[in-house]
Amino acid sequence: MSKRTKRIKKVKTARGGNIEYLDEVGEDQYGTYQRALLSMTRGGKGKPYNVYMEPSPHLVLDTSPSPRGWYKGKNESDRVRPRPCYTEALLTTPYGGFCPLNCAHCYVNGGTRGYRATGLPAAHVVYPDKLRAQIAKINVSGAGYITSFSEPFHQLEPKYHVTRRLAQVFIDEGLPIFYLSRSIPPDWAIDTLQENAYSYMQWSINTGNPDHYRKMSPGSYDLDDVYERIQDFSEQGIFVSIQVNPIVAGITKLADIMLLLDNLKQAGAHHCIFKFVEQVANNRKSLMARMGKRGLPDVDKFDKVFSQVIGGVYTVAQDVRVEWLKAILEHTRKLGLTMSTCYEYYNDGHAGSNLAPWFTTSDQCHGRGVPVYYRPSPGAPFQPVPGCYRKGCLYCSDYGTRACGNDKLLHADAMEYKDLRETVIREVDDELWAHVDSCLMPEDAKQSTRNIIFYSNPKMLTDAEMWGWGEVDEIC
Repeated sequence: MSKRTKRIKKVKTARGGNIEYLDEVGEDQYGTYQRALLSMTRGGKGKPYNVYMEPSPHLVLDTSPSPRGWYKGKNESDRVRPRPCYTEALLTTPYGGFCPLNCAHCYVNGGTRGYRATGLPAAHVVYPDKLRAQIAKINVSGAGYITSFSEPFHQLEPKYHVTRRLAQVFIDEGLPIFYLSRSIPPDWAIDTLQENAYSYMQWSINTGNPDHYRKMSPGSYDLDDVYERIQDFSEQGIFVSIQVNPIVAGITKLADIMLLLDNLKQAGAHHCIFKFVEQVANNRKSLMARMGKRGLPDVDKFDKVFSQVIGGVYTVAQDVRVEWLKAILEHTRKLGLTMSTCYEYYNDGHAGSNLAPWFTTSDQCHGRGVPVYYRPSPGAPFQPVPGCYRKGCLYCSDYGTRACGNDKLLHADAMEYKDLRETVIREVDDELWAHVDSCLMPEDAKQSTRNIIFYSNPKMLTDAEMWGWGEVDEIC
């Protein structure tokens, strides 16, 4: 490699920053690279990194985030938004940096620090191997979530296979997985999902308007293409969950969401999660600017309703959210789609309280009931907890089976790597599978997805209705 450090050119990235390439080139196991000055803060001082050129400029990182669950627990202080997630999950990050889908509303790409500030995507190439060693040390786990931070079927996936190798780690440990994507998954994704009875596929689609969708997410799929792929997965017996996320009210109309639901039902989807757009206060202005630059209509209407702050985070006005969710609840019941919400809070005078119970007709927020997994003895293969509450840990201590008997899980804490190693479940009675509110046994979970949806809640009652919480208007 040349030792010269002459700056030879600046290249503007999709993030809007500049890369200063140096007169240094080389080649290693990842391919041909060129040295460049990159900063981990937008506009900051650059340091030299290898930028690999094929299939497009990107970084290769040797970082490996430790496995963990959700970042907040159920019982936070009044100043912190509590965990709203029913579903246990093990979060993963196969790719980082700038996401090439380039969604206008993305909170990851909207950040100004870390590798995303460079405007380049990054592959965590050694991550699956390191995660394999880390998972070997943990005693409890949820499903592997691939991934909430970027696109799992990334443009770099055909070269590095990080997502596929990551999925294999979970499969080898006997754990379920689910993908969250705004892309068209390859056929091998179906094979990996069929390895575990509780695994499922999830797409993110936030409007039924094809033109608006393309402008919001220019690197994503055409809606007709994803409807076709949903049908493929559904016909293979795979549970399909859709994140209608984020709903940009004002730009997106309620009629766009209803059209989307009609199309999803026809394609074979089983469940929908609804999330209105949110943004931390200091990024609100930049979000509006990005929406305007995409040529989207009615940005002024979005600006008007994007007016409420709960827990330090901007969101759509509560009366609008509740009105839309009521209409969506009625429509999903007519269609036979279960529904839930994601990170939707109502104003309780503090940092917000979970709105989900008034609008959840599914087992868990991501759709189907997926049990927590445990090792019955040190080093033993993972097994699902018999009798694990079909609605997950969040409300198990209040209304559930309490099958695991573990205080940390019953408190629905934020589970870090240390907690996953130290939390131990050793003896659970197999007869608990017969509990009326248990997740389905693995052999039953393999049956038709329609049975999975309706076995526990044939009338599609909300949790608030089942638990006697009263009407949503009483708290909003």
